[in-house]
Amino acid sequence: MTTQGFQQRYSLQSGFYADDLVGEIDALWAELRQPGSGARKGAERLKIDVTDLPERAPITVTQDGAGFDPATVAVIVAVAPLVLPIVKLTAKVLEDLWTHVLLPRILQRKGEHALKPAPHR
Repeated sequence: MTTQGFQQRYSLQSGFYADDLVGEIDALWAELRQPGSGARKGAERLKIDVTDLPERAPITVTQDGAGFDPATVAVIVAVAPLVLPIVKLTAKVLEDLWTHVLLPRILQRKGEHALKPAPHR
């Protein structure tokens, strides 16, 4: 089982702020926990078992830089694996959830240019 998480750096675009991203992640995580929801069905199509997800997402968003324009601010999305007695979310499962379920839904809701991958510093 992989024990390390992953992180990805994004530039914020179009008036989309770090707090907005956190809100979207929280809302989608809650949706993943709801049987029959679109996010849950997306995870199930990818054969990702989300039946025992913890209440809170093991995903953090950290602002990296400051500026008056959101386009000059980057965020780092970090995902850490969880290993609890009943929950085993490996880094690979969480990366798949982020890449194939959560991120596409955020871009669908906020626009395809809301988050753009940014180079690491």
